[in-house]
Amino acid sequence: MAAFRRAAGWALERYLRWVAPVVRLEGVEPAEAAWQKLRQDSPNRHFILYYWIEGALPLMLYGCRGGGLLGRDLAFVCDETLSGGIAADVLRRLGWEHMLLRHRRPGTLARDVGKLVRATGSIGIAVDGRGPYREVGSSFARLARQSEAIAVPLGIRVRGSLSLPLPGPVAIPRKGTQVDLALGQPVDCSLEVADLLERLQSALDSASSAQRPRGDAARVVAAGD
Repeated sequence: MAAFRRAAGWALERYLRWVAPVVRLEGVEPAEAAWQKLRQDSPNRHFILYYWIEGALPLMLYGCRGGGLLGRDLAFVCDETLSGGIAADVLRRLGWEHMLLRHRRPGTLARDVGKLVRATGSIGIAVDGRGPYREVGSSFARLARQSEAIAVPLGIRVRGSLSLPLPGPVAIPRKGTQVDLALGQPVDCSLEVADLLERLQSALDSASSAQRPRGDAARVVAAGD
């Protein structure tokens, strides 16, 4: 299985690098500038960059285009499924870090969640990877609150991608696909879980529905400022 994951990861990374030059990628500069400003304004805080699972492959494609500032500062959370293992291999090939979240046994899940809570660096995570899709779960809200992090929604809007008959939404970039990146307003995770859950959902919905990238370095400020 490990050999298959490596082979599939190699093939997927090759495909993403091959298709990257013919995908229209918008919003990169304002998203990166906003991310840098957030980091500079809150140098002693760590961040959670969160997004819908549908944007996972377009986000990796962004990493193939060179630079990849949004990915270099993070450790991305991958689960122990086959697709999670393939994603972890692609991230490794891109030079991006990853952390494992194992769901199959309660003991390992608790330990892995504890590592995420205690992480001193920032993490990236798809918040609907196990469904229901396009919904922020209460488990993520609890994780974000315990981490005392600033959650930053990353809207990844994809048009003209391939779709596969899979249980979850998968956007496969191809020639003619357009990907818009939009960094949304940060959310301070010190709120109570019910209020935090509503804020997290609203912020990601807003970032994901933006016709054009909404944030810029002049307007996006650290949460709580």
